[in-house]
Amino acid sequence: MNFGILLVQGLVNSFGTIVMAAFAAAVKIDTLAYSPVQDFGNAVSTFVAQNYGAGKHRRIKDGRKQSMIAASVFCVCVSAVVFIFAERFMGLFVSDGTEIINVGAGYLRIEGSFYIGIGILFLLYGFYRAVGKPEMSLILTIISLGTRVVLAYALSAIPKIGVIGIWISVPIGWFLADMTGLLYMKKFNKVVLAYSGGLDTSIIISWLKETYGCEVIAVVGNVGQADELEGLEEKALKTGASKIYIEDLTKEFVYDYIFPTLQAGAVYEGKYLLGTSFARPLIGKRLVEIAEKEGADAICHGCTGKGNDQVRFELAVKNFAPEMPIIAPWRIWDIKSREEEIQYALDREIPIKITYETNYSKDKNLWHLSHEGLDLEFPENEPKYDKILEMCNTIESAPDKATYITLTFEKGIPVALNGIKMDGVSLIEELNKIGGENAIGIMDMVENRLVGMKSRGVYETPGGTILYKAHADLEELCLDKATHHFKQSIALKFADLVYNGEWFTPLRESLSAFVSKTQETVTGDVKLKLYKGNIVNAGMNSPYSLYSEEYATFGEDGVYNQKDSEGFINLYGLPTVVNSKMKDSLKKKDK
Repeated sequence: MNFGILLVQGLVNSFGTIVMAAFAAAVKIDTLAYSPVQDFGNAVSTFVAQNYGAGKHRRIKDGRKQSMIAASVFCVCVSAVVFIFAERFMGLFVSDGTEIINVGAGYLRIEGSFYIGIGILFLLYGFYRAVGKPEMSLILTIISLGTRVVLAYALSAIPKIGVIGIWISVPIGWFLADMTGLLYMKKFNKVVLAYSGGLDTSIIISWLKETYGCEVIAVVGNVGQADELEGLEEKALKTGASKIYIEDLTKEFVYDYIFPTLQAGAVYEGKYLLGTSFARPLIGKRLVEIAEKEGADAICHGCTGKGNDQVRFELAVKNFAPEMPIIAPWRIWDIKSREEEIQYALDREIPIKITYETNYSKDKNLWHLSHEGLDLEFPENEPKYDKILEMCNTIESAPDKATYITLTFEKGIPVALNGIKMDGVSLIEELNKIGGENAIGIMDMVENRLVGMKSRGVYETPGGTILYKAHADLEELCLDKATHHFKQSIALKFADLVYNGEWFTPLRESLSAFVSKTQETVTGDVKLKLYKGNIVNAGMNSPYSLYSEEYATFGEDGVYNQKDSEGFINLYGLPTVVNSKMKDSLKKKDK
């Protein structure tokens, strides 16, 4: 470093005593002008170091941005002052020598106009010291000073430029160092990956490391995929992840996502019970929490550019970390098909269980299992249920004897099965078992994706299908007509919001508030008969039942005067009568 400064000083000396004297005085003014910015860098270093140690990465990001603004404003103001009063400042150090003052003022106006360059450089020095990367400070210094020396000698050798080349080499060196420091800061050094262990995310770990040279932290959101979690930690680490989080989200999944959707009665396009849809926002939320904890530079997912999940994940990330970069390999890599993915894995000896012949795209959680791809891409094909189904028996293999169950609800939430109190997770698990045995919840659907295309898939939702049936039946008993009908229209909108990834929106939250109010009386028992894919109501009761045998009976009663209906019909039918008379009047005029 000192050697570089000596080289520059020697070059300056070669231009004579006037230039030497002007340079010596101007450098002193330079130092005084931008020295306060060094304090900005020291302050940033202290601030970042404290928050880096505490794991408060969002605060670091915000502080870095604010310090950049503050330092830039300060440097622009100082640059303006130096530019305007350059001669006067030189006069403070040079008592006699107009030529010296003029040369020095020329230096100050060139270099002083770009103090923002050295200001940012001081901030970068402070930042990299704080995060344990002092080598970057050294690299930036070498770039800044090295560029200055090389350019000074190269440019000053050009007769038309001369000594001016020495002056302009300084800000050029600053800005090259700044660009290097900022670009390195923007580089993805640590990426959090939504990891499932499936084909996509298995190869993405390797792809991220090859593409960005970054550390990859795998995050598995356990939403009840059970056996799919086995061996994931070993597989992720073997594939190249530096760390893996396997987060148990099942309870939160059930009570904060599944049950509110069940209460709403939300079903997408009359069939789909939203199993994948409401799992993604929860996982996305946890990805952000871990990314902030780890100080990650970006979040990555393996969703295709044709699917719905990319929207669901990314809207969740944007809700909790709006400025977090998102990497979606399917939108930027050269791989075009699942067949090419498999070949990529084979070429790099990445362990995968899937083959070209069993390459269904699946998503499994506590609520459901979906199947897409291969022969299912052709709607004319009947699904090969005997080969596809994992949670359910086929209708043909289901027992020939009916199974009876009783579900108990409190305020729209299932709390017991066959009189036994159960938590939500255990209850769904048990219903999945019972429903699967009886071939309940098998659904073949061609749905309208958010991105505009139609997609065909087979869904297994045994426990969910039972719960939706029981809940809907109980609402028939407990909700008044106006509320029940209006709630059905709300259910359509609720389903669209969940399907479209808009869980964390004011509208969804507002609809949930309405739904919660309607559920205050949805309490009682529902008995169901399960038989070969069918669910039949076998009776229900509720302390809030609005069904009155006394009023509804076809037998004799003492509370309803049937003559009252005549007046009711006359009033109810009045608009019809008026409309009919209007039409008759028009017909008579035409004649």
